[in-house]
Amino acid sequence: MKTILLPLIFAMLLAPLPLQAAEQKAPADMANLAIPETLGKIEERFQGQGKRWVINIQDVHAHFGAQENIAAILEHLNEIYGLRLVAYEGGWSNSSFSETWELPPSREKQLVLRTLLEEDVITGAAFAAMTSKMPIMLHGVEDADLYKKNLKVYLEFLNQKEAVEKQAADFQASLARQKTSVYNAGLLQFDRELLKFREDPKTAEKFFPRLLSQAQASGLDLDSLPQLRLFHQITSLEKSIEKDKLKSEAQRLMQEHKNSRLSFEEMLRHGSFTDEKLSFYPNAQKQKELLHLQDGIIHDQLFEEIEKAVGLIKEKLFQTDAERELDAQFNRFMTARKIMLFKAAPADIKQYSKAKAEIRAEMAAAGLDPFLTLGLRFYRLAQKRDQVFFEKISADPELTGEDIALVAGGFHTDGIRERLRKAGISYLVITPSLGEESADEALYFKRLQGLQVLTQTLSELGNQLTERGNRIPEAFRRYKDGTLPNINQVVDYVLGNGMVLEAKSQLSQKSFLSLSADEQRKAVNQAVESLLTGEMPVSVVMQAEALQKILETSPLGAALLKAAMENPANHMTVLSRSFSEVPPLISDAFDKPNVKTLGETSLDRAIARQRDLQAAVKRHSLAVIADDYDNSGVLILKETVLALLLFRPLLEQGWIFAWDDPASQNAIANLVEEALAAKGFSLSA
Repeated sequence: MKTILLPLIFAMLLAPLPLQAAEQKAPADMANLAIPETLGKIEERFQGQGKRWVINIQDVHAHFGAQENIAAILEHLNEIYGLRLVAYEGGWSNSSFSETWELPPSREKQLVLRTLLEEDVITGAAFAAMTSKMPIMLHGVEDADLYKKNLKVYLEFLNQKEAVEKQAADFQASLARQKTSVYNAGLLQFDRELLKFREDPKTAEKFFPRLLSQAQASGLDLDSLPQLRLFHQITSLEKSIEKDKLKSEAQRLMQEHKNSRLSFEEMLRHGSFTDEKLSFYPNAQKQKELLHLQDGIIHDQLFEEIEKAVGLIKEKLFQTDAERELDAQFNRFMTARKIMLFKAAPADIKQYSKAKAEIRAEMAAAGLDPFLTLGLRFYRLAQKRDQVFFEKISADPELTGEDIALVAGGFHTDGIRERLRKAGISYLVITPSLGEESADEALYFKRLQGLQVLTQTLSELGNQLTERGNRIPEAFRRYKDGTLPNINQVVDYVLGNGMVLEAKSQLSQKSFLSLSADEQRKAVNQAVESLLTGEMPVSVVMQAEALQKILETSPLGAALLKAAMENPANHMTVLSRSFSEVPPLISDAFDKPNVKTLGETSLDRAIARQRDLQAAVKRHSLAVIADDYDNSGVLILKETVLALLLFRPLLEQGWIFAWDDPASQNAIANLVEEALAAKGFSLSA
C-alpha cells in the first residue's frame, strides 16, 4: 500500500476538533491557488467575471494514489480557502457525513477510513468530508435516469467487449501491415514516433521538440502554434529546475513564514517574496516563472495545434496519393476504435463528426458498425450528463454563490470548462498525482454487474456513496468495542456484506485469512453447524454440465445439494440449453418455488456475463471453473460452506478455485474436513 500522504493525513486527523475553527483566518484568494506537485498539477486556469471559482478536479476512479491526493487537495481547499461545497459525479444524494466527521480524531479512525479509501469503498472526496477542519457538503450532480441509461449502454458493451477488441485489433494489424509496404521510410519513422507519443503521453518531452523543429522545417509559422511553443517552453524550464536545490531554497525562504497556512507555491504566486530576495534563489525564481507560464496553457487549443503541426509535417512527407489515403483511413479507424472501446475523449467525438460518412462506411465494411453505434450512444449520453453537471453547479441554489469543487472523470472536463468559459465563470482544472501507481483495472471489474468503465466517463458509484457513508459510524463503533474484531470485517460491514460470526452468510477469503487460527476454526465450525442444521441459507447458480460433474464425483456434494433444495430458504438456478440436460436430481425438484431453470435467451445473457467471471467474483463470491472453461460449465456459489464442501473433489479433478492462494485453499479445506469429521461426515466418502 502506498503511503505517500500518510504523515500529512495523519497530522490532519490528529489536529484539534474542527468545532473550534471559527477562529480561523479569512480564506486566501482562490485566484492564487497553487498545490504541491506531490498532490497534483493545475492544468488550466481561467479568470472570468465575478469572484466565484469552480475547481474541477479530474477524478481517476478506483485509483488509491489519485483518491488519496484528491482528499488532500480538498482538505487544503477547505482549510486555506474556506471551500465547503463539493459536487461529485456518480450520485444524486447529498451528505456531509456529519456523524463520521464528529468522531474524535484517532488512530482507529484513520485506519478505518484509509482502509475504506484503499478498498475503493469511499472516494477521496468522501474521505475529505469525514476528516476536514470545517464541514464539507458533498452534492451528487447526476440525473438518476440519465446515469442509469448511460450505465445500461455500458453493460451492453461488456457483453461484446471481447468480440470488439479482437475485431478491432485484427483490423488495426491489417492497416499496420499496409503501412510498412506503402509508406516511405521518413513517413514510416515519423508515424511510429507519433503513435508512441499517443500511446504514452509521457514521451512528449522527447516528441515535442522534434515536432516543433519538423514543423518549422516544413514551413509552418511557429507564431501560429503559440500553445505548442508555450508547452515546449514550460517543459524546458521545468527540466532546468534542480529539484533538490529547489526544496532546500524553499525551506530557507519559508523560515520567515513558519506560521503561514499557504504552501511555498502559493507564497510565490502571492508575491510574498521580493524579486530582490528571489535573485539569491535561482531555482525558486524559475519555479515562480514556471507557475505563471502554466497559467497560459489551454488544453483544447494545445491539442488542436499538435494536430495542425502533425498534419503539415505529414503533408510534406507524403510522396504518393496511396500514402495520403492510407494515413487518412488509419486516422479515421483510430477515432472509431476509441469510440468502440469506450476510450474516447471529447476531441475524438468531434473528429468523428468531421468524417462521419467515411467512418461509418469503413466500419460497416469491416463488420464493426454495430460496435461503433453502441459507443456513440454511450458518449451522447455522457455529453448530456456534462450539461446536467453544468446546470447544477451554475444554477442549483444549493451550489451557487460561493466557490465549489467538482470531482468528475476526465472525459467530462472539456464539456464543463467550455461551458464555464462561455458563461464567464472562473475555473481551475486540477489533475491529481497518481504517484507510482497505475490505475487498478481489477477494481473496475468488481462493479456494475461485475465490471465498470475503463475510461473516466462513468463513475461506478451509482449513488452508493451516501449509503456506505451512513454505515461507517456504526462500523467504527463495532470495531472499537470488538464486535467487528478486524478491519476487513469493517469493510464488509460498510459494503453491506454482513459478518462471518454474526450473520454467518459469507466467508470471504480476505475476512477469513485475517482471523486468528482459533477464530478460523470457530468460524468454520459454526458455519458447518448452520449448514447441516439448515440454518444457513444458500444461493446456487450453476450450469447443468458442472452440476452433473459434482453429482458424479462428490457423493457428499450430491447429498448437500439435495439438502439445500429441500430447504425453502435456499435458492437454486440451473443454466441449461434444454430441459433434458438437467440431472434428474434437480429436474425432479423443479416444482419447488426455490428451484428454477433458465431458458435459452436468459442462458445466453448469463454465459455472456461469465466471460469476465474470474474478476467479477474475486471479491464477493466463489467460483469453481473447469479447465475446459469455454466448453464446460461454471459453478458460481455464494460464499458459504457449501462452496467449500464442493471445492475439494472438484479441485482434485483439475478444476480451478477462485481463491488464488493454494495454502489458503488447503487450510480452509482442512478445517471444513475437520468440522465435518466431528459430525460423522467425510469429504472422501
